[in-house]
Amino acid sequence: MHWILNVSEDFSLSGIINISQWLLLPPYAVGPSAEYLLRVEQLTSGHTVLLKLWQNPAGLVLQASERLNGLETEELSRKARRMLRLDDNLARFLRKAHKTPALHAAVKHGGIFLRGATLFEDFIKALVLASSPEDWGRQRITWLVDRLGAPLPSNPTHHAFPTPQQLLWGKHLLREMLPLNVSECICDAAEIFYTKANQLEGLTRSDLPLMVVDQVVRHLLGLEDYAHSLFMLALGRYDYIPTDSHTCQRLERAWEHPAPITPEAVIEAFSPWKPWGGLAYWLWDWQVEAVPVPWQGELVNGNFAN
Repeated sequence: MHWILNVSEDFSLSGIINISQWLLLPPYAVGPSAEYLLRVEQLTSGHTVLLKLWQNPAGLVLQASERLNGLETEELSRKARRMLRLDDNLARFLRKAHKTPALHAAVKHGGIFLRGATLFEDFIKALVLASSPEDWGRQRITWLVDRLGAPLPSNPTHHAFPTPQQLLWGKHLLREMLPLNVSECICDAAEIFYTKANQLEGLTRSDLPLMVVDQVVRHLLGLEDYAHSLFMLALGRYDYIPTDSHTCQRLERAWEHPAPITPEAVIEAFSPWKPWGGLAYWLWDWQVEAVPVPWQGELVNGNFAN
């Protein structure tokens, strides 16, 4: 069965797919030429279905691999809105970005990053990506999905993203297949999300001050800095400018200065983009233009270094 969601005139599914290549992790898959998006999804009813999304002149088309009841259809619609951030309004940011060469690709594609169907999925992916060597993150997430996620009945080789309870049931597998520190962090997170789901979902409210969200996430979830930055992006806190060591080292490579880049310098560099300083950072094309760097009290333009 299929149905259509209304989207804004500037919505572009292919644009989201193009921007989000590094976030296209299982259970996502992409059709040829980025024309559609696939994922296996386990519903609260217990049904596991294949969801296909594509765009046509009427809007965003959702197609499920089997017939659904009204509650299941509503759940998939809600998850699609979350995954594609259909409620985000970036019009003001994109108008400003239009004047900045390093953000022209963002303007072209719409500036929207793909995220998971649940906050828990976003958290686990941030945790695994940040704690894995660069080429191992995808492999580990694929393993989590394939070994612990609910199988698609029509094709059991495909799986949904595992729920907190499924990860807790698979503790022994996690400890066998992943480094101890990673497996323990995943188990701790699954326990927290299983027992405090409503409290954590409250963090998605856009009216909460950034400082409150930042402190609650750090207190409850205890992510290391880079994973915290990834999770804040998934939360939609575009006002959160990453200042972790990964970010500072990345900017050191982009800016031609011998001394280490400080968190204060990163915040100052992206502060003109408030309240989208974090989004500007994640979308910035360093090969086109280096952002002005606050350096010993003055702004100095850095050059990209391969």
